[in-house]
Amino acid sequence: MKEYQMQDIKQQYIKDLIYMLIFTILMLLLLLKVNAFDLLIKYTRAHEEYQLDEVILLVLISSFSFIWFSLRRLKELKILKDKLSVQNNKLEEKIKKELKTSLEKEKILFKQARMALMGEMINHISHQWKQPLSVIRMSNTLLEISRDKLYHVNENDLDEAIKNIDDSVQNLSDTIDDFRDFFQINKQITQFSLTKVFNKVLKLIENHYKNSHIIIHKNIEHENAYGFESDILQVLLNILRNAKDELERKDLKLKRHLFIHVYRENEQIIIKIKDNGGGIKEENLNKLFEAYFISEENSENLGTGLYMCKQIITNMKGQLSVINSEYEFENEHYKGAEFIISIPINN
Repeated sequence: MKEYQMQDIKQQYIKDLIYMLIFTILMLLLLLKVNAFDLLIKYTRAHEEYQLDEVILLVLISSFSFIWFSLRRLKELKILKDKLSVQNNKLEEKIKKELKTSLEKEKILFKQARMALMGEMINHISHQWKQPLSVIRMSNTLLEISRDKLYHVNENDLDEAIKNIDDSVQNLSDTIDDFRDFFQINKQITQFSLTKVFNKVLKLIENHYKNSHIIIHKNIEHENAYGFESDILQVLLNILRNAKDELERKDLKLKRHLFIHVYRENEQIIIKIKDNGGGIKEENLNKLFEAYFISEENSENLGTGLYMCKQIITNMKGQLSVINSEYEFENEHYKGAEFIISIPINN
């Protein structure tokens, strides 16, 4: 903005100089045509009352008038420049305030998205813990029966009960570790396996997917990525959650499929996740990653999850997009949303 205003001032000043130059050239041509010097001599002879020094004085006065006009013009330009400088300073301060407000809003959006994701993960964990807790309870009951000698329990059953308890406790511990990986505060840039990342995510959501009769098809090449593992975990969980919500609205009589494909292309890692939920309305495709965008079908969502995903992938110098994809699978024609993540192998 400031540069444009200064350019306007310079352009106006250049125009004035050009006008003065043109006027001077025209006057010079006119004087040359009429032989101005001879005309001046004749004029002084005809009007002896005008001395040559008076004519020179007139020229000097005219020159001083021209200089005075030029200085006045420069003063006006300086005043205008000072005013523009003040306006630019005010504008810069306003931009800084708006930028600060925007950054604060973005932080709030991230916190909201993380809290919503954390709530959903706790829900996943509560479902995942039911099975190991049930195993522990049953094994503990068997041990109590053996202790109270209500009936004879052979050693193999006791050993199996103890092993079941150990395995279940380890399962609970692993789940807590996975949860910690998702939301660790002291994040470090590391090299991590995408196969292991997907295993962590799918481990958390597999019970929900089974309950929703969703079949997951994986084609994951053993590629390593470099960056914040917890960020990728959150992105994948958000996208898979979005796909699950879309598939749950699909008629239960129809098959529900989710396809995950991870591969390397040049110096990029490509992650494609598509479903057969029918796709996204065309008018919503460009709005899907906007903050607080909520579709009619997904009114319960805060509308911050996919926005957060977009920001995370962008910060990794990658790209996140979504398209409607039509494809054939097992002689069936399907249509659904396909999320495409592209991240550089070395950030």
